[in-house]
Amino acid sequence: MDFLKSTSSNPASSNYSRGQSAVEYVTTYGWALLFLVLVIGALLASGIADPSYIISEGCNLGPTMQCNFQVYSTGDISTGGTTVIAFNVSNGFGYNVSIKSFLVSLESDDAIFAELVDSGSPFVVPSGESFSDKAELGFSASPGSLQKFNVHVEYVSCAKEINPECKVDDSFKPHTVTGKIVGRVLKGQ
Repeated sequence: MDFLKSTSSNPASSNYSRGQSAVEYVTTYGWALLFLVLVIGALLASGIADPSYIISEGCNLGPTMQCNFQVYSTGDISTGGTTVIAFNVSNGFGYNVSIKSFLVSLESDDAIFAELVDSGSPFVVPSGESFSDKAELGFSASPGSLQKFNVHVEYVSCAKEINPECKVDDSFKPHTVTGKIVGRVLKGQ
C-alpha cells in the first residue's frame, strides 16, 4: 500500500508515466501505419491492385443460355488489325428455340459492332444443343486490354404447347435475353 501511495502522491511521476505511455502509443501505431502504407504502395506498384486485374472475365446470358467466348486481335493494331469475338452459346431451355437476332455492342458507347444472326434468317437450336459463331467487331483493340460488351439475343420459343412448328412470324412474340461479356483481348489466332 505504501508503494501505491508514494507513486500517486508524486505529481511529477504521474505526468512522466502518462507522457511515456503517449510516446509509446504514437510510436507503436506510427510504425504500424508506416508498414501499412508501404504494403499498399507495393500492391499498387506491382499492379495487383489494378481494377482491371481484379475484374473477372465471363459471359453472362442467364441460367438458360450458358456461353463461352474468346476475344482476340488479328494482325498488327498499328497496321489495321481487327478484333474478333468467337463464342459458343448453349440452349438450356427445356424446348427448342429459334434465334432471331444476336447483337454484340461495346458497353462504353452501345454501338452495334456485330450482328451475328441476320434477323431475316433465324435458325433453330434444339434443347440441350449449342451454336457457335464468330465475327469481326469492326474496331482494333490491343492485346491484353479488357473489353466489355453488351449482348442482346432475341428468340422465339418452339415449345410444343405454344409453337410446335417453330414459326418465326408476327403471331409469335419474341423473347429477349440481355447479358454481358467481359474479357481480355488475346493475341491473334
